[in-house]
Amino acid sequence: MAASPDQIAGLLLEEAILALIQVAGFLPVEDLANDASLNPHKPPVTIRGRGTDHQVDVVADPQVGYPFSNPARLLIEAKAYRSRRKVQLPVVRNAVGTLKDASEFWRPPAEGAPGTRRYHYRYAIFATSSFSKGAQEYAFAQDVYLLPLEGSAFFSPVVSAIEGVRNYYSTGTQGGGEVQPVASLREFRQRVRATLRQGLVVEAASELSELAAAVQRVRHGLIAVADRQFPIFLVPREPSVLEELADDESVRFYRDEASWFVRRTGSTENLFSFDLPDELFRLYAQGGSLSAERAVQLKAERLGVLQAILVRNSRVRIVHLRLDADWIATLLTPSREVGRRR
Repeated sequence: MAASPDQIAGLLLEEAILALIQVAGFLPVEDLANDASLNPHKPPVTIRGRGTDHQVDVVADPQVGYPFSNPARLLIEAKAYRSRRKVQLPVVRNAVGTLKDASEFWRPPAEGAPGTRRYHYRYAIFATSSFSKGAQEYAFAQDVYLLPLEGSAFFSPVVSAIEGVRNYYSTGTQGGGEVQPVASLREFRQRVRATLRQGLVVEAASELSELAAAVQRVRHGLIAVADRQFPIFLVPREPSVLEELADDESVRFYRDEASWFVRRTGSTENLFSFDLPDELFRLYAQGGSLSAERAVQLKAERLGVLQAILVRNSRVRIVHLRLDADWIATLLTPSREVGRRR
């Protein structure tokens, strides 16, 4: 059965994210035969669980280890919905089931038989649309991480390019000729991955040319951590932003009608764009509602320092983006009107 345009769009988003987060130290797991936690007979990636096997969109291993922890392994799911359709609770509920079952698949070595390497699994869901209130609340309670992309301005060309490919396979014709359907998602994924991650040259006439160009313009994406627990996907304005980034930067946050931005203190130039699940603020607000001042206080408390791992040329750096304390104090002055995020 040929893959649907929606399946193709989701695959493209997965591979775009995977290409961008290499600089954050995440590499896809591709050697399926030598990993007992994976089932090599059920492509593309099928992870073994205590009860059953689970097909996962993308599995990635961080290249930086942490003391007092089993090796980490990130399970990534991507949703590229049309028409601003929200990601609902069942998607997160399925992620929780996979996460729990995979975490319980482990066996010690026995005589004559190898054991299974134990992993510390994490699950992240990226989406080009927003998440429903129920999905956010459940994900928060179950340690599933939600990374919306809808409000990240610098990522929007990638989303537009994905939509272009979806339309290409939806119409069934291109330039007077008939479009060949994608019969094998596995083979199509290999082609896309080679194009986006390995820099394969793409002909201008290829349906992937616009996507390849959009990913190349961004090239990198940082996974910053706020409050030592919330991942935020920072998309740079251009690749040179990371080359010029110091280990410790004083920054300010700005928001227009659609997106959050990070700027250096004293600069008017945006370094990164990002988005946040709306419920992040509500879950930490007193009484379940936010005043304008409380919203800014939460930025200072929960987003006061963003930490990100940056891997370039085998060198690992930890970058700190610190909210400007004087700027926060100014925003909290009662005479200033501060917009709030809903």
